[in-house]
Amino acid sequence: MKRFIKDYIHKRINYTLGGRPLHFFSSQELFSSFDLDRGSKLLLYSLGEKVFTNHTGGVLDAGCGIGTLGVCLKSQRPELQVDFTDRDALALAFAEYNAMANNLSGSLFTGSLGINQLPDKKYDLVVSNIPAKAGGPVIEQMIKGYSAVLTEKGLATIVIVHNLAEFAEGVILKNKGRLLHKHSTADYTVFHYNGLRSEKIDTSLKPYIRGECAFRAHDMDLRMRTVYGLPDFEHPGYAVKLGIHLLKKCNVHGSILVYNPGQGHIPLFLLSAPGQKADSVYMAGRDLLGLLVSQLNIMENLKCEIRIRHIPYLRFLEQNFDFIIVNYEKEAVSSSHVLILEDLTRLLKSGGEAIITGGSTFLFRFNSLHHDFTLVEDIKRKGCRGCRFKKK
Repeated sequence: MKRFIKDYIHKRINYTLGGRPLHFFSSQELFSSFDLDRGSKLLLYSLGEKVFTNHTGGVLDAGCGIGTLGVCLKSQRPELQVDFTDRDALALAFAEYNAMANNLSGSLFTGSLGINQLPDKKYDLVVSNIPAKAGGPVIEQMIKGYSAVLTEKGLATIVIVHNLAEFAEGVILKNKGRLLHKHSTADYTVFHYNGLRSEKIDTSLKPYIRGECAFRAHDMDLRMRTVYGLPDFEHPGYAVKLGIHLLKKCNVHGSILVYNPGQGHIPLFLLSAPGQKADSVYMAGRDLLGLLVSQLNIMENLKCEIRIRHIPYLRFLEQNFDFIIVNYEKEAVSSSHVLILEDLTRLLKSGGEAIITGGSTFLFRFNSLHHDFTLVEDIKRKGCRGCRFKKK
């Protein structure tokens, strides 16, 4: 992983805690890419010596990002078992890299929506910098979920943007929680709490669901569930439409990979085709939420299961494919086009086909490279571009 992640490093951030110098590496596509954010620093300050004297068991850094909170805590108490979770596989990879860069070991790194995918385990301390864009139902699920994984005397600590502080406090008090500490600045508020009333936490996608939308594919009327935090929640966007247009002209067969499926329009269209000849279909990508909602839409509409791989980038895959569809929305680094080409060259079988949709600039750079792919079709619309390639 060390060799691969270096391609995605944007900046090294230096920070000192308790007299110990630390350094964090960040990617421009991740939160806090230029400096450690003020919310995380405020949460660390609020803990003070408490975590170092009162808590000797496990610590959970939930929604860890690049690992700021968990790495800082473990640097002060290396004997603590610190687990890291995030829905973004690239964030998890950076958290793990930053733990290693600071000579910290023994941690677990798990892809999870809140506590949904965690094993049955209890923690003495949960720390979380709650994302402001998560939405009310998701934030409420997080606050309740963190309390649910605490030991009897455990402590949940969160930091949230100040304009959502009243909502967060309301969730704690509404659920009979004990609010042990509150500290506010102009931008952020920290809460320490525990003791929320015991109830079964909803670990389904329900809190993330934004609504439903109609999707017509191959003369079939499908209903798609869409989620907050992903594009195309009302109707397919231009990149999806370009991908579908290109798919209509393909003889898709054999082993297939859909990378970054979004809300699931592309894999649904592919799998609902009359007489489709796919031997196996995989979905892979950074965003666990996108993978899970796509999986849900396929199950509910077509009653079939599809395998998913939660990975930070394509290099984590080793299987070869006959057909690959890539929706490349974000350029994590300026050399993204080079990295994608290397991965497609390795993963795509000879004679196989690939469809790439994304920004026009990204695909212009990709096409300017020397490669073993023949450009079969190239279409553009509203700043998006879709290309279909055949490997020689």
